[in-house]
Amino acid sequence: MCLVLRLMSVERPIRRLDLRAYQHATEDRDRVVLALRFVAGDGEPAARQAEGYHGNPITVWEVSVSGRAGMEGFWARLADAGLCAGLSENLEERISEDGELFVRFDKQQAVGGRLALSPGDDVISARGRVLATVKGQEARADRDIAVEVMRAFLRELEKKKAQGAGRDRR
Repeated sequence: MCLVLRLMSVERPIRRLDLRAYQHATEDRDRVVLALRFVAGDGEPAARQAEGYHGNPITVWEVSVSGRAGMEGFWARLADAGLCAGLSENLEERISEDGELFVRFDKQQAVGGRLALSPGDDVISARGRVLATVKGQEARADRDIAVEVMRAFLRELEKKKAQGAGRDRR
C-alpha cells in the first residue's frame, strides 16, 4: 500500500461532503440549522419533511460542502478541534468497501460552537467519497486505498497545524 501512496494525491482526497441532520418535533429549528452550518462552514441547508417510525414528523436538513475553499475550511476546523488523530484511529470502521468516508459529529456540541466526534444518534452525519489520483487520473478509491489516503491526509493536516502553531508562538 505504501508504494501506491506516492502516486496518489492527498491534497484533496474528498471533493464534496454531504452533511445531514435530523430535527425532531421537540427540537428547535434554529438550533439544528445553526449546528449544521457550524459543521459545514458554508452553504445554505435545505429541508425536507419525513416521518418517523411511529408517524412523528421529522425535518431532514442537508447541506453540501465542496470546492477548494469549502473543503479546506472544513478540514481546518476539524484540525483546529484536534480531531485528526481520533478520526485516523478508526478509519477502517468509517470507510465503506467502496471508499466512502462516514463521520458523525455531536449535534449538541455543534450548537455550542464545538466540533466533536460522536458514536451516538443525535448527530450531524457527513459522507464523502475518497478519491485517489493515480498516474494523473482521478478515480474512486477502494476501501484499503481510501484508508491509506485519508490516514496520510490527516497526518499531513496535523503536521500543517503544528507548524502553524509553532509560527504563532514566535
